[in-house]
Amino acid sequence: DFKLALADSQPATTTFSQYLSSLPKQQQLLLLRQQVLEKQLSSTEVKLQYSRLLQPLQYFAEYLQQKNELASLSNALSAILLLTEALERASLERATLHIAFAEQQMSASRYQSYVILVNEQMDFLQQFAALSAPELQQQWLTVQSNFENGAFLDIREQALTQQFDGDAALWFALATTRIDKIYQLRAQLCQQLQQLAEDMDQQLGHANQQLRTQLESLLLVFLLLVWRLYRLYNAGSPRMQQISHSAQF
Repeated sequence: DFKLALADSQPATTTFSQYLSSLPKQQQLLLLRQQVLEKQLSSTEVKLQYSRLLQPLQYFAEYLQQKNELASLSNALSAILLLTEALERASLERATLHIAFAEQQMSASRYQSYVILVNEQMDFLQQFAALSAPELQQQWLTVQSNFENGAFLDIREQALTQQFDGDAALWFALATTRIDKIYQLRAQLCQQLQQLAEDMDQQLGHANQQLRTQLESLLLVFLLLVWRLYRLYNAGSPRMQQISHSAQF
């Protein structure tokens, strides 16, 4: 999907083109996957490598938000950015607890980072819900009630109390399903943003056509006025009498 998106993109500016060239290449992801399959990296290194791969994409989302100059798109862009940040932290939480349950332990520093990770994720999701349209808010509440009042929340609470003897496979499955649901909401947001942009483009095109028609009408009125003034001026000017041609001359 990433490769197709880059192939279809048509940068409008040199800066935009240069930014796209700085994004991770598909080969980087394939190489990382191969290293994981061959177990060449530790669990910590895997997390760091994937985060490093995704960071430019997150920065790109922030770049688009900062470059936005249309007030009507601000909420939609902000909601997408917030959900993207929450999605990344949800993935990090999945990986962190999967490692902890597999090893049945977590270092003090990693535990502190994990608590911060959970709090940041919750903050981003709350901000996202506040900016979303009512129907999308309802969908998020449904997703949240399915996962944050059941086994998912129980396992998270178990980890927050530093009990790391949980079922790693169950946790990974629950966290993956939750991430998929959040991703679906993000995809809907992107579709809504695209539709909003297309509607605005049509409205601007219609307004531009109306303006052109009005300008053409004004130009026609102006030309008629100039012609009328010209006729009035010529009608009021004294005319030289022609010399009479007769036999007496």
